[in-house]
Amino acid sequence: MLPKKLFSAFFSSSYFVLILSSPIFITRTSSGFFGYNRNDLFEYLSNIWSVMFVYFMYTFIIVLVYGIGVSVLLELVLRRLGAKLKLIVSGILHTLLGALGGLVFMTPLTMVYGGSVALMFFIIDAIYEKHITGKRMLKIVSLIPLLWGLFSFGLHYPYWYIQDGKYTAEEAVKFVVAGAGTYESLFPDERTQTIETRSDGYRITRTTDIEQVGKGNFRVKLIERWEKEGVSGEHTSFYRVQRKEGSTSSWADGSTGDIIPFRH
Repeated sequence: MLPKKLFSAFFSSSYFVLILSSPIFITRTSSGFFGYNRNDLFEYLSNIWSVMFVYFMYTFIIVLVYGIGVSVLLELVLRRLGAKLKLIVSGILHTLLGALGGLVFMTPLTMVYGGSVALMFFIIDAIYEKHITGKRMLKIVSLIPLLWGLFSFGLHYPYWYIQDGKYTAEEAVKFVVAGAGTYESLFPDERTQTIETRSDGYRITRTTDIEQVGKGNFRVKLIERWEKEGVSGEHTSFYRVQRKEGSTSSWADGSTGDIIPFRH
């Protein structure tokens, strides 16, 4: 009995997750599915595996613990009923108790989901028990969500490798100097620009430079020069900018040059 129940749990969870992960059910934002461009099929497929993983993690654990327990209990309680009556009563109770399990999350939608998974579990369980050909077919068809997940997972890293490579030096500079009221914001957001100012009698010029050290990986240089009564100096601050899987991060990477003698 246990192998049959485990198979039914895996099958029903997998297909339910596959349905929930489809474009019809995924929550849309103004920019697309979970923030991904709904017009970019490659992007959608490359990220769908993570959505499937989250859904499957919750669904399979619930079905494995609660669903199998309820199903085994129902078989024991209803074993004396006739075959047809047992099938009808068992199907109804599976669905109702599955919906009841959805109350854990306290929303009507999870009750519908719980009842749907439970009904799918019951149907698969009944087919597996009665039809040898049905067993073979279910085993073959059960590979579909697994292969879909592997396919989507396989696209994830190539997609972001390509997308991260499109991140430009200009974007990296703008990211570093974007914070209002910070030292970095005193510098121009383009390499061709120079900002001139004065402080404590010093004439100050600020420029920005950048070098690429890897795919989606840059080293930004904020260069500050000053001059006063024949005395001059220069200070360079370095920042690393990394673009990885669509997210950008930056951190200070040291500095060289003279001590800055004026206040900012």
